[in-house]
Amino acid sequence: MKPPGKPIRTTIAMGLAFGLLFIPVSTTLNLFLPWSGAFRLTVWLFLAGYSLVLCRWAGVGILACGFPLVILLASSFWLKSGNDFLILAVLVLGWIRSGVCFRKPFWKVAGAEILVGLGGAALVAVFAPHSMVPWALGVWLFFLLQSLYFVVTGQIDDWGEPEIPLDPFEKARRQAEEILAAGK
Repeated sequence: MKPPGKPIRTTIAMGLAFGLLFIPVSTTLNLFLPWSGAFRLTVWLFLAGYSLVLCRWAGVGILACGFPLVILLASSFWLKSGNDFLILAVLVLGWIRSGVCFRKPFWKVAGAEILVGLGGAALVAVFAPHSMVPWALGVWLFFLLQSLYFVVTGQIDDWGEPEIPLDPFEKARRQAEEILAAGK
């Protein structure tokens, strides 16, 4: 199945949307939950939305992402440390992207996942957000780096413009020309 849009552009646009929505969503959830719970649930919502898009691109059923997302949701209430939750979120995103959606041998995607997953998390940590606006920028930065996954793994080449099937007459004409050209 070919995705409807380009994955790099869509990932960047989703990251921008998630960055813009971070403050309103986390503030609204903070009315019902403490800040740490609201923050974790906001991150979970964004990863769940992105995971659904990944499943659609890969032609995998939406329920395939259910188990990793349920584990992440449960850990958002179970883990005490916010850093532990963020590391687990990056690992679950890698699991969904490379293990559920775009299945390739582990060694082919391990470098890409380390680069974009842990690299994105490290850059956000270096950015050191302490308030809501830097966190919103950090969310966008993280998804900017996630878009590199499709460049590093080379999966963007398979998703170009859809090929228009040749007319049977045109196909036969080209084959005849090849046969004639080979006989010269």
